[in-house]
Amino acid sequence: MASNVTPIRPTSPPHNIEAEQALLGAILINNEAYHRVAGFLAAEHFFESVHARVFAVMRRAIDAGQLADPILLKLAFDDDPDLRDFNGSEYLSRMARSAETILNAEDYGREIYSLWRRRQVLAYVDDLKSKAADPLSEGFEETLRGFQQQVPVELDRKIEPLVFISRERLLTEPPTREFVLEEFIPRRAVSSLYGSGGTGKSFIAQLLATCVATSNNFLGLNVMQGPVLGLFAEDDEDELHRRQTVFDRYFGIKTPADFGGLHLLSLDQVSNALFAHWEAGEPKWTEEFERLEATVALLTPMLLILDNIAQLYAANENDRQAVTMFLNGLRRLARQYNMAVLLLGHPSASKEYSGNTAWEAGVRSRLSFVRKDKDDAEDDNEPDRYTLALKKTNYAKVREIQLVVDRGSGIVRPDTPEGESPVAAMERRNRENSEVEAICRAVEELWARGFTCNANRRTPDSYLPKLMQQYGMLNGMSVRAAELATDRAIAQGTLSMREGFAWYANRNPKKVLATHSMQARAAK
Repeated sequence: MASNVTPIRPTSPPHNIEAEQALLGAILINNEAYHRVAGFLAAEHFFESVHARVFAVMRRAIDAGQLADPILLKLAFDDDPDLRDFNGSEYLSRMARSAETILNAEDYGREIYSLWRRRQVLAYVDDLKSKAADPLSEGFEETLRGFQQQVPVELDRKIEPLVFISRERLLTEPPTREFVLEEFIPRRAVSSLYGSGGTGKSFIAQLLATCVATSNNFLGLNVMQGPVLGLFAEDDEDELHRRQTVFDRYFGIKTPADFGGLHLLSLDQVSNALFAHWEAGEPKWTEEFERLEATVALLTPMLLILDNIAQLYAANENDRQAVTMFLNGLRRLARQYNMAVLLLGHPSASKEYSGNTAWEAGVRSRLSFVRKDKDDAEDDNEPDRYTLALKKTNYAKVREIQLVVDRGSGIVRPDTPEGESPVAAMERRNRENSEVEAICRAVEELWARGFTCNANRRTPDSYLPKLMQQYGMLNGMSVRAAELATDRAIAQGTLSMREGFAWYANRNPKKVLATHSMQARAAK
């Protein structure tokens, strides 16, 4: 950081032109630098008036959602006589070229602000000295009170009003929502993927990274192609290499150019926490996070994978404030660099994620990766099967994909008939969705007739598929198809076991199948 502070002289108040140039240059190369100082720095804090005007123009542009770059500033200052004396466009370009990083942006801002405070104090002191030396002056007491009362307030950070979305913008066509992974992982947001230890969530995450970087279909879903940065804190480089070899064979990756923008990094056995409680117990970002952000700024990935929460988040998982700060910081990265962030984690013993509910509230989608248990009657040689489920989503419907390990390649693929075409797969998905809708209609119709039902095969009198068969509600489905559709509906969350719809003779509540609309009506 520049530290060449001009010595205090009667004709030269304290200032640091180099720090002002360095900060403005950092903002020009990456507008994120502005957000690091926006909370405490204002144009009036700059010593050089031209720098103050440049910062003011940048602030208006960035707050309005525009890009503040040399081109915008050149247009703003083409007719400015003061900037013309500085050789305008060349001066702005030189500032941008001289800024090598944004990591010190806040330090530059703090120094500029501190020097402004010194100038303010000196101005008050000079005024006090002048009036104190004149016995006829009547303004001394008033100036003294101002120094004692007003200076601390004036030196606090400037509070800016909130910036509203313009009404003109609200009248335009909104941008299309984008997904890095079709319906599962939205762009410019944080998503999470949970799976028990040893399930293979790191394997599936690295497979996703390879598909996005190389523009390959992922488990039957479309991806948005682009660079990927994957940080794996529990796997060493050899394990990442072995895993990648499986993907290379499957996708025919043979040259370095075939990888596209794939960037994998092992953080095993190094200091890898991005967020931690420091000595005073206050949660803060670490130097490793700053290195990560610098890397993201360099690579501008489409997808950032962070594996996993236990290693990268070193604060208390049950501290709601700390969790919210952590997820908000990742969301800022996602929006600033126009990418998706996928955060991997282990579920707790009692729920599908770990820690308090802030982990659920702070992500736009939550995925679950589960290995299916084999029945006792199944052959041990049968391949392992998995479920990738979209458990929470703000922008799509909850759904799941049944997966199986392909014996030939060792890779996970959708558990569909071999050779199924994309058209056949789409028709199958549409049929399955129609069957789920039929299941939900049957539950509501049976409830309206006074019947309650469940998904337990051991209670045939209330077993939903059997009741549908008994009352002619299968509509062409077999009983087995109704059973599978019931399982899908429960996994998707469109059906769930709820209390409040039926009671035993002793008045204890029964748990029965209920749809969302049934629950809403019961709540009223």
